[in-house]
Amino acid sequence: MGINYDGGMIVGCCGSELPEFTDGDEDATRDDWAYEHGLERMHLWPESSDDNTYYGFKVDDILVSDIKAEWVEELKVKALKFFELTGVHAGLIGVQDIS
Repeated sequence: MGINYDGGMIVGCCGSELPEFTDGDEDATRDDWAYEHGLERMHLWPESSDDNTYYGFKVDDILVSDIKAEWVEELKVKALKFFELTGVHAGLIGVQDIS
């Protein structure tokens, strides 16, 4: 079993900033909830806990010189959607995904 890694930018936050979304299901996890709502998960290390995982919507990596109003608007739309789902204000985070 090897270690896989990826990364990128995500509009969201660390799991430790999110409330529990278990709806009374003792076996439910934030990963389950995120999957059901189309959120990406980026783990800081293999088998990291929900608290040490970033949740949100991925955005394309882009050169600063290529940033246009459309890209910024995409960030705002994703941040609003994240807030509507979680009640938490999103950040733009560059993170590695290690699994």
